[in-house]
Amino acid sequence: MFSVLWKKKALIFSSSILLLAFLFALFAPFVVPVDPFAGDTSRRLLPPSAEYWFGTDHLGRDVFSRLLYGARYSFLGALVVAIIAAILSIVIGTIAGYRGGCLDQIFMRISEWMLAFPSLMIALVLVGIFGPGMLNLMFALILVFWMPGARLVRNMIVRLKEERYVHVARLHGGSSFRIITRHLLPFVLPHVLVLATLDVGSVLLHIAGFSFLGLGIQPPLPEWGAMLNTSSDYFYSSPWLMIFPGLIIFVIVLSFNILSDHWREIFHIKK
Repeated sequence: MFSVLWKKKALIFSSSILLLAFLFALFAPFVVPVDPFAGDTSRRLLPPSAEYWFGTDHLGRDVFSRLLYGARYSFLGALVVAIIAAILSIVIGTIAGYRGGCLDQIFMRISEWMLAFPSLMIALVLVGIFGPGMLNLMFALILVFWMPGARLVRNMIVRLKEERYVHVARLHGGSSFRIITRHLLPFVLPHVLVLATLDVGSVLLHIAGFSFLGLGIQPPLPEWGAMLNTSSDYFYSSPWLMIFPGLIIFVIVLSFNILSDHWREIFHIKK
C-alpha cells in the first residue's frame, strides 16, 4: 500500500515538474522577472534574496531568470531531439523489419557498428566534425539516439509479422500499410514511448555536458550546462551559481525516469 501511494505521489510530483518546465520553456520571454541577458556589475555575485531568488552571477545577471529562460535550450532541445529520434526509430525500424532482405541486413550492420561505441563518444566525434552550436549538437544527438529505438522496433516487427493474426490479415487482402498501422505498430508504440521518455533525460544530460565542455550551446545563451561552466570558478565563493542549475538538471532527469517507469507499468513492459 505504501509503495503504491509513494509511486502515485512521485508520479504526480514528476508530472507537475515536467509540465511546469514545459510551460516555462514555451513562455519564458513573458514570465521571466528580469531580462536574463542584462547584467549589472554593481549587483554581481549577490546571494539568494527576496529580490533575486537564486542570486546573481559574476556579471550581475539574475540566475533565476536565466534558469527559466534556459529551459528553452535544455528542456525543449532535449524534447525535440527525443521526438525526432523516436519518429526515425519507428519509420526506419519498421521498414527494415517488415521488408527484411538486403535492406534489413544493411540496417543491422550499421546498427551493430554504432552500438559498439558509447553514445557519448559518437556524439563527441560528430560535434567535432560539425562544430559547436545548438543545431549542430541537436543534429549529432539525433544521429546517436535514433539507433537503439530503431533496433528495438525492428526486432519487434520481425517477431510480430510472423504471428497468425498478421497472416490472416494478409490472406484477407490487407495491404502492407494497413497491416503495419493496424496490426503491428499498436504493439510497438508503447515500447517506443517508454524508451523515448527515458531518452529525454539522457539527451538533456548530453546537451548540458557538451555545453559545459564548451562544445554545445555557447554563452551568453543561458543553457543549464553552460551556466555550470561559467560559474565553476566561483564555486567556493558563490556556490549557488552551480547548485541551482545542477539541482534543476537532476530534478528534470529524475522526473523523466519516474514517468518512464510509470509508462512501463501501464503497458506491462518488462525492463
